[in-house]
Amino acid sequence: MAAIALTEARLSYATLELCADGMHSREEIASMMSEELGRPLSAGEPTFGEWAENARLPYDDRQLQLLAKVHDHYAKYGLGGNSLTLRAALGREPRSLRSFIRELALQTAQIA
Repeated sequence: MAAIALTEARLSYATLELCADGMHSREEIASMMSEELGRPLSAGEPTFGEWAENARLPYDDRQLQLLAKVHDHYAKYGLGGNSLTLRAALGREPRSLRSFIRELALQTAQIA
């Protein structure tokens, strides 16, 4: 997508939601990664406070409280994706999350 945006005019001034279909839990993603890498992986879940502290966000207390609300909402309800916009921009079906993970695993194996 970045190559298209940088080399063609058809996406000029576009603001796009680029995501794949579906909603995957961290456990499902860790399972896919484990299968593709051929070794066991598990998904961890830091608290919002732990994550925010490690991320060293440049936000004040009020902003962190608002972000914590967003985090809580996503933790409770998830954040699904719809690939309609991405499919239209690419002019083809986007790759799946599993395909993306597989490509990364193959690249990792080639580097090692």
